Amino acid sequence: MLSENGRYRIPTTGPDPNPFVTVASRRPEVFAYGLRHPHRLTWDPVSKTMIVNDIGLHDWEEVDILTKGANYGYSEREGDEQVFIDKAGQTGSQLARPSLSRNEIY
Repeated sequence: MLSENGRYRIPTTGPDPNPFVTVASRRPEVFAYGLRHPHRLTWDPVSKTMIVNDIGLHDWEEVDILTKGANYGYSEREGDEQVFIDKAGQTGSQLARPSLSRNEIY
């Protein structure tokens, strides 16, 4: 399938078609979803694996091995923690930060 602007092709047939080509209301270019802000992409030429740096919301950054059709969880998860939308996007560790007792001296 040729892209709308005619500048690239989207694999639609053969042994490894793009997973969202036939899903209604999805763009056929979608390969995986649930990434917040994929910043850098690279390929491992030996394993033919795509690796992506995903910029986090507050404290979390991710390096993901991209898998065809995968959901990486954002906006429900960031890293391995749940994101709490009603708490301005905080994650579990941000809601339960350790507190110091009055007897601790630094």
